[in-house]
Amino acid sequence: MKIAHTTSTSNDMTLVDIVKKRIELKHKITLQKEKIANTSTELFAPLSSFNSGKPYLNYFKNSINILNGAILGYKLMKKFRHFFHKKG
Repeated sequence: MKIAHTTSTSNDMTLVDIVKKRIELKHKITLQKEKIANTSTELFAPLSSFNSGKPYLNYFKNSINILNGAILGYKLMKKFRHFFHKKG
């Protein structure tokens, strides 16, 4: 079986032009993939301002939260003491 090659008169592209275009498009695709990857890491990365605090500030925040919890517990027990007291 013989294959007849016909030339297209409307499009004057050679194989070299096709290879160049393919390389150019691959380069554009890799650039777009890099942009998408960078954007997604920026979107889903934790905020640096919250994580970059100094350790003693985190210790201070934790101790204040523990103190607030203890004070709240004391106030609740004081308020509801009559439920737990023996009558009589």
